[in-house]
Amino acid sequence: MRLKKNGLKNTLIVLITCFASISYGQNLMNNNWFFGYNAGLNFNTSPAPAVSIGGWASVAQEASSAISDSATGSLLFYTNSDTIYDASHSPMPNGMNLLGGGHSSHQGVIIVPDPGNPDRYYVFSVGQGDYENAIFNPNPPPAPANWMPPYGGLAYHVVDMTLNGGMGDLTSKDNILYLADSLTMFESRVTAAIHGNGQDYWIIVRRDDGTGTWNFYSYLLNASGVQPPVKSAASQTGEGFGSMKVSPDGSRIAITGGLLPPNTGPFDPLYFEVFCFNNQNGKATYLNKFVGGPLLNIAISFSPNSKLLYFAPAGTALHQIELATNTIVQISNSSLSEMQLGIDGRIYVNASSSSLALIDQPNVVGTGCNYLTNAIPLTSGATYTGMCNIINAYEVSVQITADYTSLVADPCDSLTVSFLDGTTGPADQWAWTILNGVGDTVDTSNLQNPIVVFDSAGTYSVQLVSYFDCLTDTMVKPIFVGTGTKQTTNNFTVCTGDSIQLPDGSFVSDSGTYYDTLTAASSCDSVIITNLIVNTVYSITVDTMICDGSSIYLSGAYQNTAGTYYDTFVSSGNCDSVVI
Repeated sequence: MRLKKNGLKNTLIVLITCFASISYGQNLMNNNWFFGYNAGLNFNTSPAPAVSIGGWASVAQEASSAISDSATGSLLFYTNSDTIYDASHSPMPNGMNLLGGGHSSHQGVIIVPDPGNPDRYYVFSVGQGDYENAIFNPNPPPAPANWMPPYGGLAYHVVDMTLNGGMGDLTSKDNILYLADSLTMFESRVTAAIHGNGQDYWIIVRRDDGTGTWNFYSYLLNASGVQPPVKSAASQTGEGFGSMKVSPDGSRIAITGGLLPPNTGPFDPLYFEVFCFNNQNGKATYLNKFVGGPLLNIAISFSPNSKLLYFAPAGTALHQIELATNTIVQISNSSLSEMQLGIDGRIYVNASSSSLALIDQPNVVGTGCNYLTNAIPLTSGATYTGMCNIINAYEVSVQITADYTSLVADPCDSLTVSFLDGTTGPADQWAWTILNGVGDTVDTSNLQNPIVVFDSAGTYSVQLVSYFDCLTDTMVKPIFVGTGTKQTTNNFTVCTGDSIQLPDGSFVSDSGTYYDTLTAASSCDSVIITNLIVNTVYSITVDTMICDGSSIYLSGAYQNTAGTYYDTFVSSGNCDSVVI
């Protein structure tokens, strides 16, 4: 088999289609943040940056989340994973001593709307247990009774805002989705992203599957509740600490703080890893890793356009990665412990106990992103090492669907086939694989529209994988090769005076070879060859005399009187011959 290089032009058709994309300014569910020691932000100031607000009734060293009314932006409730507080800053009646991971789970709790009920919310809490705490403190204090010791786990609670006079209360709590053991430890971070259908959500965690390998587990939350997890993407590093963020367009996941085995101690260098994420099926695939510093590689954030990633190795020196080229630029020497993308498109940075720094234009490549220290003074409370854990991935990203058609490139050559890409969406790379009937690869191509010359007729399987950035889709179809031009030969023999009808409808009665060309719907000719032989019919007159009293055998009897008699004989060509 050979691939024609001078076939169809390799054209790029870019179809930009955004499905129900939600801009940051319209997503008011993240309008209020709670974090640290009674600290918080309110985003009603847009387009100006958010402002510090007080009144919070709780302390959250790291684990914190808040949710607001999607239409008005008014605070509904918030939590530090132990207790859920309503908008009046009072604990909900059934919202205390919740099973979870405690304040020091860095990204230990997140609030997610119920896709089937606008008045109901799920609160997911992930616990680190005693084991992870002991890594930095060999003699840790006893864990609170509501933790999930000693190896952590994942639980959820359900809040109904129609209860308690509209202030909300729990209808269900301490529902354990997974409880780790000595072989299947859990990381202290949970995040979420909207599903590709624009309605459901993915709840994403990482855990050791029992072999020392850390995988993603994505739980689908739909109108029917929490579904069994989808497992994917073994990490190139080991257990990590700190942030796990999904890009706003839902196409990537970034995690911080992974160690490369073998581990020699707490000052081993840590890594940042980036994965592609498919928000249709919940699966992650490994993309790249970047080296950081020892300890405290916990801060990370995507830009609003999902093209840049911000991180701070070892808590110092803010860096920016341009994901398309993996170009890394240092933005600032300032130390920081966490970052979070706001609904106004700015990144808010936990860099001081009494104020927040700000990346004012995070979509700008390089130092033009405008990093501002002490940009938001905290009028109440103080920061710790965490920030409010919210859903950043509210955009339904562009999708691609692989498809193609196949055509006979030369109508009269059935072994030459042209493949035409029909992928919907902005695909910019293609991988074709052609397999024979036993599954062996017989040809490949990276052209958009390849032309393939097959070696022989048969049934083949043709696979197209279409790519765009982190998006991929696959289409496989069978193709039947060898059904092109047909040539048929027919032989006829007739006697003189007879005729036959040819495929074109005409009649012939002379010996010879006749050609008829029939054109099929595929424009590939079928040729019918007709060979005609006309055998001669003979008529012979014989005059015979006999003597009186004698006879001769004619016309099937002995004759002894004068007259004309007829006899018919079959010749060697099966035509009758008459003797008179």
